[in-house]
Amino acid sequence: METKSFAFSLATEPTDNENSVPLTQSLIEREMSGGQTHYYSVDLVNGQFLSLNIQQLGIDVVVGLVDPDGNKRIEINSPDLSYGTEPFYWIAEKSGNYKIIVKAAEASAKTAKYTIKIEDLRPSTSKIFLIWKAKKNWPKVRNSVFKIRRNLFYLP
Repeated sequence: METKSFAFSLATEPTDNENSVPLTQSLIEREMSGGQTHYYSVDLVNGQFLSLNIQQLGIDVVVGLVDPDGNKRIEINSPDLSYGTEPFYWIAEKSGNYKIIVKAAEASAKTAKYTIKIEDLRPSTSKIFLIWKAKKNWPKVRNSVFKIRRNLFYLP
């Protein structure tokens, strides 16, 4: 299973909330096509857990997070899914305004819809932190497991 990555150019990302829509627990439904980018913002305090519910309704989206200092911290794209959930979790490492960036995964994507909302926003616990850490590192773990399994089957 191949995962795709989409590069963000921080030089062209907004530096303030002028172009971003505040995220809440109310559902936002938007249309998007290839080449388009939508910006959202959410205020988080240090240690706060954020879970977003992003439903792809005919378009594969890439979701990224930029911290209050303007650094891209994470980028998520489930492989080749135009329908279904794009899971997104984050624990704030500092207080401030975070940017959520949603882009079409393919430049040639046809116009379709997606929805986004805050599913959970609360103080982090040690259990949440461990689950978040595991999900954050799952692609690395999965690739290591596949390599081990492949090597076991091809031993001389």
